[in-house]
Amino acid sequence: MGELSRAGSDASTTTVLIAFASNVLVAIAKTIAAVVTGSASILAEAAHSWADTGNEVFLLVANRRARRPPDRMHPLGHGREAYVWALLAAVGLFVAGAAVSVTRGVQELSASSVRCSSCASTHWMNVAMSI
Repeated sequence: MGELSRAGSDASTTTVLIAFASNVLVAIAKTIAAVVTGSASILAEAAHSWADTGNEVFLLVANRRARRPPDRMHPLGHGREAYVWALLAAVGLFVAGAAVSVTRGVQELSASSVRCSSCASTHWMNVAMSI
């Protein structure tokens, strides 16, 4: 049974490594596109791809730590630790996305591109409520 578990863990690590490499390439491409075009939506997509890349790092750590054998302090092993790292990855992804969204929203509202001066207060109230 240990060999079967190890084979599944190796496959999981391979999958995460492939996803990591793919996310890095996609993030680089989107970052270049955002810089060249100045598009806010492409910038948000680039940030999302970088957050996904960070997420893969958490999952690699989870796979490695969950494979440790049982010891005196953890007689049932460390397999459940993967859930903690998955939670940290999810929270990190959420926080990174929220931070980029709020930052970009504040930048857009601070720019002189607000066409309606009476609308500015409404926009700022929306940003404040979303935080």
